[in-house]
Amino acid sequence: MIPTATNSSSTIQSLQIAESEAEAALLKLESEGVVLRGNGNWCDRRLLARIHRYTLNRLRAEIEPVSGTHFMRFLFAWHHVTQKLSGIDGLRAIVAQLEGHEVPANAWERFIFPARMDRYDPAILDTLCLTGEVGWAKLTTGIGIFPRDHAAAWQSSGGQTILSVRAQRRVVPQP
Repeated sequence: MIPTATNSSSTIQSLQIAESEAEAALLKLESEGVVLRGNGNWCDRRLLARIHRYTLNRLRAEIEPVSGTHFMRFLFAWHHVTQKLSGIDGLRAIVAQLEGHEVPANAWERFIFPARMDRYDPAILDTLCLTGEVGWAKLTTGIGIFPRDHAAAWQSSGGQTILSVRAQRRVVPQP
């Protein structure tokens, strides 16, 4: 058994044999599946499997699931329910995060934005829509709000047109 990954020259020196004999022996061991060759190095197959198994176990230990409580805390913070945003930049961030999410029209200003913003003012959304930064459309069952520069992505879904031709001209003006 080769105790570690090694190259031919170190094997020749440690065994004090001719290079041709060492090369022939290593090739024979490789043909029997005892050793593996890669990048000029040789390694025992079982040792390589053990290294691989230890590496996978170490990586799996690093990715342990969290409790439901921690996950919910993360979601509330990530969706700005516990760490509320404010002002026009806050609303831009929320629109970007919820881009394309479909919600009944009245829920956006009654539930979604107020839950994520400190002192939500509907005039801020009006400003973003009127300046062309934010667009909205009925996607399938609800209204989706999105940054206007992403409007082309929301024009069609799976080959079906989501927006009417008239709405497409307004959302993405033709040159």
